[in-house]
Amino acid sequence: MLVKESVLDRKRLMKDLNLLIAARSGDMQILRLLIESGANVAITSDKGKTALHIAALKGSVESVRLLLDAGADIKARDIRANSALHDAVHSGNVPVVELLTAKGASLASRNKDGHTPLHLAALKGHLEIARILVRKGSDLNVESNMGKTALHFAANMEHEDVAQFLVCAGANIYAKSHNGKTALHLAAASGNKTIVRLLFDTTNAKRNGSSNQAILRAAVRKGHEDVVQFLLENGLDVNAQNKYDSSALQVAASNDNEAIVRLLLENGADVNTRGGYGGSALQKAASNGNEAVVRLLLENGADVNAQERYGRSALQEATFNGNEAIVKLLLEYGADANARGGCDANARGGCGGTALQEAASKGNEIIVKLLLEYGADANARGGYGESALQKAASKGNEAIVKLLLENGADANARDECGGTALQEAASKGNEIIVKLLLEYGADANARGGYGGTALQKAASKGNEAIVKLLLENGADANARDGYGGTALQEAASSGNEAIVKLLLKSGAAMTAQDYEIALLAAMAEGHEAIAEILQEKGAILNAQNDFTKYALVRATENDRGMVVKLLLEHGGDVNAQGRYGRSVLQVAASKGNEAIVKLLLEYGADVNARGEYGGSALQEATFNGNEAIVKLLLENGADVSARGGYGGSALQEAALKGNEAIVKLLLEYGADVSTRSGYDGRALQEAASKGNEIIVKLLLENGADVNTRGGYGESALQNAASNGNEAIVKLLLENGADVNARGGYGGSALQLAASKGNEAIMRLLLEKGADTGILRKKAKKLVESLEMF
Repeated sequence: MLVKESVLDRKRLMKDLNLLIAARSGDMQILRLLIESGANVAITSDKGKTALHIAALKGSVESVRLLLDAGADIKARDIRANSALHDAVHSGNVPVVELLTAKGASLASRNKDGHTPLHLAALKGHLEIARILVRKGSDLNVESNMGKTALHFAANMEHEDVAQFLVCAGANIYAKSHNGKTALHLAAASGNKTIVRLLFDTTNAKRNGSSNQAILRAAVRKGHEDVVQFLLENGLDVNAQNKYDSSALQVAASNDNEAIVRLLLENGADVNTRGGYGGSALQKAASNGNEAVVRLLLENGADVNAQERYGRSALQEATFNGNEAIVKLLLEYGADANARGGCDANARGGCGGTALQEAASKGNEIIVKLLLEYGADANARGGYGESALQKAASKGNEAIVKLLLENGADANARDECGGTALQEAASKGNEIIVKLLLEYGADANARGGYGGTALQKAASKGNEAIVKLLLENGADANARDGYGGTALQEAASSGNEAIVKLLLKSGAAMTAQDYEIALLAAMAEGHEAIAEILQEKGAILNAQNDFTKYALVRATENDRGMVVKLLLEHGGDVNAQGRYGRSVLQVAASKGNEAIVKLLLEYGADVNARGEYGGSALQEATFNGNEAIVKLLLENGADVSARGGYGGSALQEAALKGNEAIVKLLLEYGADVSTRSGYDGRALQEAASKGNEIIVKLLLENGADVNTRGGYGESALQNAASNGNEAIVKLLLENGADVNARGGYGGSALQLAASKGNEAIMRLLLEKGADTGILRKKAKKLVESLEMF
């Protein structure tokens, strides 16, 4: 019986679907047969369209009439809320529209875009349908979701005949969309002069000036010259500005439209109107690189030195964009080569910079030369206090550096931090620029900036040729930076033997401490050859200064055991701390260097010292799984239950990492199995969560509470059940785990196992009396199926 009903249902469905196919093909004979045989006229496609929708869209009057006579719902909507009338209008079928409207189809029906049938007629340009809909009573001024009327749509799509009809029928020509646009505005933007003329009202233009100025700017922006001409001829103010202070001329200049710029100027546009974020029309044209528009504006009296709201001139704009032709043109018209501007935090070229600095920074030699020829001050400063010379030196542009020096640039000019062009060049490793600057009198010993003298910068970067050049030009080999460091120390630390020799030959390291610090730097970084050279020069380790602490930490980080021993022998602080307060012992434990750990302990290192984040050396070694170091630390009195850092105690770290040997070792030394910290609670929970059966067993044998909770509130049993570890679940239950313990986010162990569909664990838990009353319907069915077998 059920099979017969299923077959009948399938046949009925096929009949209904065939109805949609027949409506699409327009086969009246099949359509009639299907309707007579009981096909459901309300059946819909995947887009929610009924057979009536489809027939209306296809334009078959006979099919539409047949379906209506068969009871098809004329009000039915598809998934976009379109009615059959919407579809008929969309396809432009006049007879179907007449039939549907005659049968009572709603003229006010709106789809998801808020479009009525009249909106669609205007949008598609179906004049005759628009006439029918208006004659039948459609609201001319109803708005779509975006606030547009039928007239808006006709104007925007340039359907002149529809627009004419709607205006004559009484459509509101002043209606505004949600973004404030009238139909006239849209027509102007579309460039349809016929519709613009139709909609334009000179009385309205005078009465509603600000709105109509937007219309002028729209036509200008889109480049519709004939529309612009018409609007100007009909009295629109050529100099009107919007709320952003932009005039039509500024808009035209921004859009590189020479013809419209010319037209606006011929109609009295003020060439020097300023406003908006881009300044005057000249600045906008210069910024866009339009030489023809720039020339046209200059010929019509544009102020060549006008500045925009952030103080930048057209010359600076053209320089920034590297437009040599426009730069030259502006200079020929009297642009001030030394004008400064750009005073907001985001201004291109910094606050107060000149065009010369801009060009030097951009590396444009031709523009630099042009500016200098027109009187640019080679020593002007601005931006962050850098001169054009410093910018060129920083960018490594030798030709511009030479050009500036030849034109009187001060080789010793400093920026706001005190740095010079020589320091920039030395830091960037540009030997040619360094030589040029020295030839023009740059002070080889100038200090400033963040890195000391040019010599220190070169030594730090390992540039032997520049170091030699600077020394030959009188650089002080013993000059110190703001932190007291010298070039010798920089070279020793970076391991450049040749530079060290050069500096020593030039008399570097005049004091015993200077020698010692350089020696420490070399030793800490493992540069043995340099250390030997310094010792030959008389460097002696006292290891009693602050730098020794740094050296000891760095030597440990670099696994330099011999250096560590040497420093300790000379009195180095065995408990010296590095970054984040970590002791040397913690660093060694973290690096896994057993020999250095042993050495530090022999020299009395505090085995329980902690860093800023609370961890000890024992925790570091445990985290890295180094059993030998863990044992060594424990033998030397490390607190086996110390807590701190992100992972809790050492036992928790070992359990989390699954290191059975270290867990056993820690337990032998009395580690507290109940210590609780970290995110996952106690060690037992860590081990259960990670699925390590051996560690779980070890912890239980050493007294771990099988029902302990912590972390996010789950017990070890819940963790094991959640992770599907049957063996650990069994082990925990055998050791008295509470089968119904609840906590955390996942509920009881049974709930967690059920959510994962783990039948084996569910059986184990049910055998131990797990409560099924808390289970949801789906989980209960799973339990019932288990109990059946």
